[in-house]
Amino acid sequence: MIDEKYIQTCINELSSIKDTSDNKREVSLIETALFIEDIFTIVITDEEISTENLGNSGNLLNFIKKKYGV
Repeated sequence: MIDEKYIQTCINELSSIKDTSDNKREVSLIETALFIEDIFTIVITDEEISTENLGNSGNLLNFIKKKYGV
């Protein structure tokens, strides 16, 4: 079982290092997906790479929990 506190710590770490300027939004989403795949050993499909799933920390937390079935 994945620990929600651990997920939030990873999301905070990611937020502190990524560039979210408008002209790099698509690249930022891809980088976020790669980071999440590596850290949590989950597969994110192209269709799942969206602002709805990865666009902010709340959405990201819910997305990861959903992938783990939490």
